[in-house]
Amino acid sequence: MRSAFGSLLLLLMLAPPVGAWSAQPSAPGGDGQGTPPVRPAIRLILTPTARPLKSGEGYVSLHELFFPMLGIGVTDHFSIAGGVSVVPGAGSRVMIISSAYTPVRAGDLDLSCGLFYMKKTGGRGTPIPYVNATYGDAGLSATLGSGWRPGGGDGQGTLFFIGGFLLPLGDDTELISDFIAPPNADPAVVSLGTRVHANKLTAEFALIVPWNVRGTPGVPLPWTSVSIEF
Repeated sequence: MRSAFGSLLLLLMLAPPVGAWSAQPSAPGGDGQGTPPVRPAIRLILTPTARPLKSGEGYVSLHELFFPMLGIGVTDHFSIAGGVSVVPGAGSRVMIISSAYTPVRAGDLDLSCGLFYMKKTGGRGTPIPYVNATYGDAGLSATLGSGWRPGGGDGQGTLFFIGGFLLPLGDDTELISDFIAPPNADPAVVSLGTRVHANKLTAEFALIVPWNVRGTPGVPLPWTSVSIEF
């Protein structure tokens, strides 16, 4: 992929398979029993963190109005998810299946690996393996990782780096930013947005900006997503 659109498409392959829960702890309720703890953030805006879902936890997400996803924690360290595009009038659909495994949980540090698989109607599937690490407490956290997108007929793949941070702005709101950067190849893509929580509902809005290899920003693109946990 040699265009900003190609890099954005790669980002969208990373985005849907993961949920969007806050890493902030909940405060005790007035009845003395407290509110249920809010799940760790297993996604930034467009890239995953290394935080896992617990066994039996799950979510339903709707990205950009036309991409529903369903995910569930199989164990406390392994989760799977999948979804398909439902754009009205589109001649083809995009299917995404993902898995994530977090073998290391050491205090504030989590190490994870995963695999995204994307297939367009009538096209070949694309597997994208990645590894990443997330460090931070129940408030501020940072994530850094890398992945590999296999090449096409020329056999040349693309190494890319992913990362970002989550900064709480209050009990129910967070500032989030992340990036994907294929070195010396496709333009990097950077996002900046906010996430708001209301019980089991999460909503977010962000702007996604492609940056070419000369450091020139492209046209910002809006990103919206809504998730419900179960």
